[in-house]
Amino acid sequence: MNNNRGIFWGLFLIVIGLLFGLKNFGIIDFHWSNVFRLWPFVLIYWGVTLLPVKQQVKMLLTFLTIIGFFLALILLPPKDLWSHRIHFNKHNVVIDDDDFYEEQDTINDDNHFHIVQKMDDGIKRGEMTADFGAGAFKLKNTSSQLFVFDAKQRHGKFITNTEIEDSTAHVRIKQKKVSVSSNEELDAIANLSLNPNVVWDLSLNAGAADLDLHLLPFRIEKLDIDAGATDIFVEIGNRQDTVSIDLDAGVSNIEIVIPREMSGEIHTSMVLASRDFIGFDKYKKGVYRTPDFDSNPKKVFINIDAAAAAITVRRKKGDKV
Repeated sequence: MNNNRGIFWGLFLIVIGLLFGLKNFGIIDFHWSNVFRLWPFVLIYWGVTLLPVKQQVKMLLTFLTIIGFFLALILLPPKDLWSHRIHFNKHNVVIDDDDFYEEQDTINDDNHFHIVQKMDDGIKRGEMTADFGAGAFKLKNTSSQLFVFDAKQRHGKFITNTEIEDSTAHVRIKQKKVSVSSNEELDAIANLSLNPNVVWDLSLNAGAADLDLHLLPFRIEKLDIDAGATDIFVEIGNRQDTVSIDLDAGVSNIEIVIPREMSGEIHTSMVLASRDFIGFDKYKKGVYRTPDFDSNPKKVFINIDAAAAAITVRRKKGDKV
């Protein structure tokens, strides 16, 4: 079984390398989101390892399993997780409508998307989930509306969905790709403006999109970032007494800045990653704290799970907002 496992992973890594090369040269196109749809192949492989047959037969079945997996990965179309059949009623609650996208979004010949969600006086909290495949995403400016989203993208479009429940607005933004040739990629440049008086929980799936998050004027309570190979900059303000940052990243360059007025604690789980925690002392294995952590009631909790990343966290005197 050990020999069969070694053959499996050897062939797997070889084919992965070939796929990356062929995709980068524009020879083939496939969608990594399909990997999660192909989990039954794991059961097939486990079944092969348990079969009471000769080693040569197991090797052949293992090879066929790998070939089947990657053929499915290449041939399956991307799975569309969200529908764009939405619009806002008088309470700003999303309901189904085939015509929402063309009516609500301003689209010109340059594929410019301008999306505005009106502010309601009853909204006190905002929970936003945003998915970006590639490009550049910036959050810096404030707005009197709940949010304003501007983006330019050569191919594809953006889908938004907002629901109001009690005093909380649930917002989703998704970058959606349309059918393009195999050597054309998403190249969006997106800017998001938020209402500074709403308490925000942000969940950002960056993929390969660069994130530039200047959060000084906002009331950020929670920030979750799931990123692949990207550059990430985050600067937190001091408007909330407690801020939680959860970062899961691959091959990335990451910088996080917290204001001097707030203490901080970092929990890390990193592989092949470089770290530079300026203004933090090691408290115990995998945990770092600012010297005033116990005495300062205003705290930033940072959890970092990264591989092959360069990470800097530092304290800086925050602007008064």
